[in-house]
Amino acid sequence: MYKDLKDDTTIFDLYEKADYGALRRGHEERVTHYLDFFERNAIPHLERKVLNGDESPYDRVMRSRVPMDIVRPLPTVSACEWERRIEEYDRAYKSRIKDARAMERDLRTIKGSRFWKLRNFCVRHFPGSQRVEI
Repeated sequence: MYKDLKDDTTIFDLYEKADYGALRRGHEERVTHYLDFFERNAIPHLERKVLNGDESPYDRVMRSRVPMDIVRPLPTVSACEWERRIEEYDRAYKSRIKDARAMERDLRTIKGSRFWKLRNFCVRHFPGSQRVEI
């Protein structure tokens, strides 16, 4: 209770006094009731074995991922690391620019095609046709 708190009460004291018995009573029955409802109504849900502690799909994905290394800000790394990062960024940037230019070239080719001209003709001359912007 609030009135039982003192100035020197710590979070550890509160943890020691916490009683979750009332919350846990009937919990398994409530979960079983929800799962029965989901199954009767064909609602996707986690399998019962996952709720009993087996590995979940999320756990499998997280286990299969390669952990990332710690990201260190530039001021804390060596000059060699600065150079490596700048070169990596430059390669990625140039690759994206190259991809964007290729997409622009492809779009110009499409807009110069007979299909595009026919599409524009249909859009202008047949009311009710939907115009799709690219």
